[in-house]
Amino acid sequence: MARSRNDSSILATIVKLLVASFLVGIVLSFLDIDPLRLFQHFWETVSAVVDRVASFASWSVRYVVLGAIVVVPLWLIPTILRLIGRRRREGAPAAPTADGSEGTKK
Repeated sequence: MARSRNDSSILATIVKLLVASFLVGIVLSFLDIDPLRLFQHFWETVSAVVDRVASFASWSVRYVVLGAIVVVPLWLIPTILRLIGRRRREGAPAAPTADGSEGTKK
């Protein structure tokens, strides 16, 4: 007997829920949270998770800023050069030079 489309949809949903539950279980285990403690001390558990997330966020901000000091200029330089090249190709007047005069138009 062939399965109906509805049956496969239900089966797919069950599999997705099992996979999601497994992944969340791994994350909770990494955070040292066990199921019994989760139910017995729900709000304390939520508070502990929030504290750990906040701790990770404050730890990671330093590295994000440190990396941005290098990454943003490396991204900004070619982006500006590409925009200048596009303006010149489209026939727009060039940006003013340092002395305030307009640059030459190609």
